[in-house]
Amino acid sequence: MYGEEHRCADTNMLVPAYIRPMRFLPTLTALTAARLLLAAGSAVACRKLMGLAGLRQLECPMHKNLAGERLLTEIDFVRLNKLRDAQLPPELVDTLDSLDLVPSREIPADVVTMYSQVVLEDLDAHQHQKLTLCYPADAEPHLGFISVLSPVGASLLGQRVGAIARWRTPNGDACAAEIVSLLFQPEASGDYTT
Repeated sequence: MYGEEHRCADTNMLVPAYIRPMRFLPTLTALTAARLLLAAGSAVACRKLMGLAGLRQLECPMHKNLAGERLLTEIDFVRLNKLRDAQLPPELVDTLDSLDLVPSREIPADVVTMYSQVVLEDLDAHQHQKLTLCYPADAEPHLGFISVLSPVGASLLGQRVGAIARWRTPNGDACAAEIVSLLFQPEASGDYTT
């Protein structure tokens, strides 16, 4: 029914070969998890079902990161979710719900994480600007420290060098800038706790 199968080391049950659940809740069988994930049909639904089912990690070619998908470290995700009580802007809530989570040590060096310093090029004016993505308490826009809660900050989070970040100003104007370079990323320098 599911094509090639392999035996799950955790439960000793057969599951489709392209799904490799790494950890299950004791009450969830690998086959049940596989059927749920197959029925989901999308990466976002798959992640939500994984969380509900207690799956810690999934390796599946159907849901591998594609160029253009956004990534977030697990520690940044936990810290940002603590800010949910601070009334996160809708665009950041949507971003958090759609990002793919990876351990800090596995985040590619070209991905914008918290406290990354980036160079942006405005697509209209072709001017460069250096910004550091930070938490609200550290924001100092006049010095280039942009809060992740701002439209610009939310649009940068999880993007790769070369991507186009898009946001709206408070008065509704559409803005877009290319991420030209990443001058600093804490994880790339060996800092996995900032």
